[in-house]
Amino acid sequence: MQTIFLTKEESEARSQNRRKVLLLIIAGILINYLGELFASLLPFSLYFDSTGTILVAVLSGAFPGIVVGLCSNIIKVFNDPTSMYYSSLNVLIAVCTAGFVKKGWLKKPYGVIPLVLNLGVIGGGFGGILTWSLYGTESEQVSAGLAEYFFVRCRLSQFWSEICASLVIDWADKAISVLVAFLILYFIPRNKWYEFRL
Repeated sequence: MQTIFLTKEESEARSQNRRKVLLLIIAGILINYLGELFASLLPFSLYFDSTGTILVAVLSGAFPGIVVGLCSNIIKVFNDPTSMYYSSLNVLIAVCTAGFVKKGWLKKPYGVIPLVLNLGVIGGGFGGILTWSLYGTESEQVSAGLAEYFFVRCRLSQFWSEICASLVIDWADKAISVLVAFLILYFIPRNKWYEFRL
C-alpha cells in the first residue's frame, strides 16, 4: 500500500522545487518586460514580449508559462489598458510551447520551425484579428507600413492586409524570441531542466 504522506526529504525537495519555479516565473516576467523595452528602442517593429513566456513554458510547463504571460500583461495595463485584451494570446503561446515540449518536438532542431510558425499564427493571426476587432482600420502602427504594402501592391482588402502584415512581423518576432529563449536554455544543463517542474 502506497502512503499518501511525504517524508521530510520529499517535502523539502518539493518545497525547493516550488521556490525554483517561483523564481523562474519572476525571471520570465522580467525577460518579457525587458524584451518589450528593448524592442521599443529598435528602428523596426517587433515586440519581444513573450520570450520569457516561451522560456518558462519550455522549462516548467504550461501553467507557470501561463502565469508569466498573464502577469506580464497585467503589469503592462498600467501603461496600456488595452494590453489586457492580449493576455489570452500569451496564454495560448504558453500552452502551445508546452505542448511542443511534451510531444518531444523540441528535441530535434527542425521541431523549432513548426513552433515558430504556430506561435506566429497565435500572435500575428489571432492577434491581428483581435487588433482589427478593437481598432478596425485604425490598426496599430507596428504593422502599418507592411499592411500598406499588401494593400497597394498585392491588392488585398484592408482586413487581409493587416492580418498578413501582422503574421509576417510576428513570425520574425517569434523566431527571435524562440532563439533567445533557447540561447538562455543552452546555459542550463539539460539534466537540470527537471528541477523547474512542479
